[in-house]
Amino acid sequence: MLKRIFRHLASDRSAPASGPDVLVNAYATVATLPPFDFPHTPRAARSAPDAGLTDHLQGFSEFVMRDGSTMTQARYHLLSHLKRVRHHTSVMVPESALDAFGTWAARANAIMFFPDASIRDPAGNVLLGGDGSSCDFEARVPHPADAWARKARSEAKLAEHGLRSTASLPPRDGESEARLRPVDEVWARTGALTIVGVRAESIRRGNPVPVESLKERLPDGFAHLSPAEEVFLQTASPDAARLDRFGGRLEAARTLAWALSLDGDLPFPAAASDGSAVARQVIGASPRGLRPTAVLLDALDFHHRVHWVVRQAHINGRNTVAGVDGGVVAERTRAFNWLVQFKDAAWDDVDTPT
Repeated sequence: MLKRIFRHLASDRSAPASGPDVLVNAYATVATLPPFDFPHTPRAARSAPDAGLTDHLQGFSEFVMRDGSTMTQARYHLLSHLKRVRHHTSVMVPESALDAFGTWAARANAIMFFPDASIRDPAGNVLLGGDGSSCDFEARVPHPADAWARKARSEAKLAEHGLRSTASLPPRDGESEARLRPVDEVWARTGALTIVGVRAESIRRGNPVPVESLKERLPDGFAHLSPAEEVFLQTASPDAARLDRFGGRLEAARTLAWALSLDGDLPFPAAASDGSAVARQVIGASPRGLRPTAVLLDALDFHHRVHWVVRQAHINGRNTVAGVDGGVVAERTRAFNWLVQFKDAAWDDVDTPT
């Protein structure tokens, strides 16, 4: 397939001249790139969290949506892939090695950009044509096999609760893509979330817990407060909106406590947790190892889909989804996205797109 692309490029006078080899840019989502086991000449490479990669991907995303293009399913899936890219590599590949390069791209979970401005999957199928045309019928934005299986399990679990997400919502991370934060960092974030959550809830009840008392009980968390959390703790009389926002952080704290195996269960997000129980669980505990990566990714994918269901309900004019607490889902999704370093965002900047 890719060798046929070479012949197409060679006959396309509008494509930039590239000599006997083809210049290919690959955008891979795996945490660690597989070795380059095919003939090639390196041209450029950068990996997250390089700011240059972030800027480049923003420009590439704008190219995908150039000239006010309509958001199609193909473009949506491409943009979702670009949000997860960890490595951009540019190489010159001889015609004889193009098929081997495609095999490498499949292992790297990479999409490819060719000199004719086409964006292709590892098999060479067109995901988006250079002129902005629609994709080949066979084209598929790549995801690891375990991510596809995880998506299917999440959808089956949703169905057990009478819920359904769109089949077009892509899988979340596969194990080869996962980059979990270190245990000590997760423990510190759990403490910080507990601190602000307890402080907010105690103010709401009219019996504020002193900040200094929380600092003594959770020193690791206090040392790793986010800028927004520090401002909240310095505010003597937060308004109701802030109390709601930071009180809800106890749900995120419970999520990370579960990830650290401090909590044996993470039930379906039907109701808010007992904040006092969450605080007792964290205060006085010690950091443990994270649960298996596959287990954490199962939870990430499932909550991502429940979050989609909640958001679609809001878009359609319904404020609630029967049997689901939207606030709990949002906090859990935020915690999981932070845990897997989604877009390398610091806590205050973590996004929860669906």
